[in-house]
Amino acid sequence: MAAQAAGTISNVAGNQHNTFTTQVLQERESILRDVATTRSRARWIIIIGFALFAVGFSIFAAGILRFIIAINTSLSADEPPAVMTPFGAELFGVPSGVLGWAAAALGAILMVVGTVLHVIASAKRKHLDRDLPLPGRQRHAGRAT
Repeated sequence: MAAQAAGTISNVAGNQHNTFTTQVLQERESILRDVATTRSRARWIIIIGFALFAVGFSIFAAGILRFIIAINTSLSADEPPAVMTPFGAELFGVPSGVLGWAAAALGAILMVVGTVLHVIASAKRKHLDRDLPLPGRQRHAGRAT
């Protein structure tokens, strides 16, 4: 075997690789924190939207059911029905059924917004793995190592 000799050995590529690895890891950590925050907010928006929908629907349904019961009672008693609205009693000058319907509609909108935010955060997470893979993972054609 012949001897090999070198005057100076430069390790610049190793330092560049370490800097790149650190930068990629910091960018991934920042994006993952943002994704986690968005998913958490989306989950809370969905929960609040569902609660608002359930309460609003219950208020609206209670007014309708009271109206049906009042009509049934007046028909069975052979009395003229009392003047009653299917929207229930007034709260703050607005029929409670209308307030309930509005709350249910707002809750449904919040659930849709929360779901969209959650889907966007999940897509961002998938794009992160594709666009900014962890350093050291080599991808070969057709398989990942």
